[in-house]
Amino acid sequence: QGRHGTAGTYRSTLVAFDRFAGKRHYQLCELDEPTVMEFRNFLVREGLSVNTVTFYLCKLRAVYNRAVREGFAPRGMDPFGGVAFRTEKTRKLAVDDTVLRRVAGADLPRGPLAVARDLFLFSFYCRGMSFVDMAYLRQEDIHGGMIYYRRRKTGQTYTVKIIPEVQEILDRYRERCFPWALPVMLDFDGEGRLRPLVYEGATAEDRKRFEARLYLRYKYNLSHYLRFYRDMSKKLDLPVKLSFNVARHSWASLARKHGVSVSVISAGLGHTSEKTTQIYLDELDNSTVDAANAMVAGLLKAPAPDRGKRAEKKLK
Repeated sequence: QGRHGTAGTYRSTLVAFDRFAGKRHYQLCELDEPTVMEFRNFLVREGLSVNTVTFYLCKLRAVYNRAVREGFAPRGMDPFGGVAFRTEKTRKLAVDDTVLRRVAGADLPRGPLAVARDLFLFSFYCRGMSFVDMAYLRQEDIHGGMIYYRRRKTGQTYTVKIIPEVQEILDRYRERCFPWALPVMLDFDGEGRLRPLVYEGATAEDRKRFEARLYLRYKYNLSHYLRFYRDMSKKLDLPVKLSFNVARHSWASLARKHGVSVSVISAGLGHTSEKTTQIYLDELDNSTVDAANAMVAGLLKAPAPDRGKRAEKKLK
């Protein structure tokens, strides 16, 4: 079905279950509550975090439930009924505007670090756009001063008003990345030159192979840029390791800090809960979100407010 991300999570779950099962082969009808509990305890003994253990259990349950629906597993059984699915809060990823200014204003030579910085800032300026949506963004999705894209995670469509900082980044890569908007879907050709990946097939199978190649390129470059962010964090002596999630969380945190309502922030981010997201989208006009984005993005340009002077002014 072309759902490469979902396939990847199922594949990693299968690898984990293979480690647990060893040489034993399980039938679906043998997957009972004690077995699931043994699998969970095995993952804990491996030293995996609570959230990773829950991730594997959730994927195993998703596959089992699908097998029930399609007639490959018996109805009426619930191997997961008595198994606790716990999650723990992850560490806060958001950074304040002083850190973001250091990143935006850093003197970086032309090359990989500068490109990585552009992508980090692009995510921030575009309301925390996720890397996968940036990777698949095409130049044809940009017109009339707006970016139109569909979130690959939820299928929801979004529009982002282009502010000057975003336009500058888009202009920088327009010629070398066409038909893509940003330098992600690029690969070396037979002569060792970096070229954008372009579909040149003619059949449905050709299209499937091309989509699989795009997905692998996106995953490879995600890890590629995360390595550059580790280097950048060390070079700038930052208190956190940069990532695309840091850009996304920081946008939300700064918006909240400066009085933007939670509903506007949720709409701007494309809330992960489809039900909740739909409620926000029904209630909000997109111009409200774009106004909030312009204000938050402008924080990187404006000098930090002098709280002492502001207090003195109030006293006068």
